[in-house]
Amino acid sequence: MAALIHNPVLLDMTHIIFMVAYSLAFLLGMVGNGWIILITGFQVKKTVTPMWFLNMAIANFIFTSFLPFRVIYTTLGFRWFLGTVMYKLTIIVTSLNMFTRVFLLTVINVDHCISMAYPVWSQNHRSPHLASLVILAIWILSLALSLQYCDLWDSMSSSSEWNIISGNLTSVQENLLLRKRRMMARVAIHFLVGFLVPLALIITFYILLAAKLRTSHLTQSRKPLNVHLALILIFYLCWLPYHVFYFLRVSGDALHSVMEKSLDIGILFADGLLYLHSCLTPIVFLSMGQEFMGCRENACNYQNAVHLAGEPAE
Repeated sequence: MAALIHNPVLLDMTHIIFMVAYSLAFLLGMVGNGWIILITGFQVKKTVTPMWFLNMAIANFIFTSFLPFRVIYTTLGFRWFLGTVMYKLTIIVTSLNMFTRVFLLTVINVDHCISMAYPVWSQNHRSPHLASLVILAIWILSLALSLQYCDLWDSMSSSSEWNIISGNLTSVQENLLLRKRRMMARVAIHFLVGFLVPLALIITFYILLAAKLRTSHLTQSRKPLNVHLALILIFYLCWLPYHVFYFLRVSGDALHSVMEKSLDIGILFADGLLYLHSCLTPIVFLSMGQEFMGCRENACNYQNAVHLAGEPAE
């Protein structure tokens, strides 16, 4: 990494590679997520499962639409040119995308576990109206968590500028320390709420599902399970470097210039994985979604057949 930073030719090649990758991610993400929005929004019956994926595609579509700004930012040598408002909006959209996707991913997997373990109960209580309320709550919660960036930016910049103008160096140091603590708290919240806690919930529900299926001697197709595992694996592999590099950024007090540039390139790589994730999710859904969307009806039909055969139902 040090050799890359000290070699301008390799550094320029790195910028070109990222610009090409961002451009491809923009095209694939807009087309793929736009296609998902078209299918789930207009061509598929308004049931619960398409509603989950419709909103995930909308979050990906909004996130991908900001990719041209990232391409121009990289082209200009990592210099932001659109002002503070657009900078904050870009950060908010990134955070909104993360929270919305991970919350929807958690709800999708919890919904899948409940439908497989209790198919008749799920058929009677699972409705598009209830799904709409859950989706609305997810968007509101994600937006509330994302707007903390504006408060942090405004409070830090205004207080620091005032203290520098007034010459109060002690207050400047205190504000810098406070800013670092808030940044670390923000990164910790992102990791816990947007990464670790949802993963723990997903694992817990799948353990409960496995225990339920084992005791009830019910079987299910592995195709829907493969869809869920692929979505979970893609999400956490793509978002893990993001949390790691930003944690390293806020935890270092006085980083060496080489180390700081290495982190910049690492963050650039982590951001690229986020855009890659927006492209991979539609591919997984389009290639395996038909079997996935029909799995709950098959589970309910199986349970009803068991009931008609004289065995106890749910």
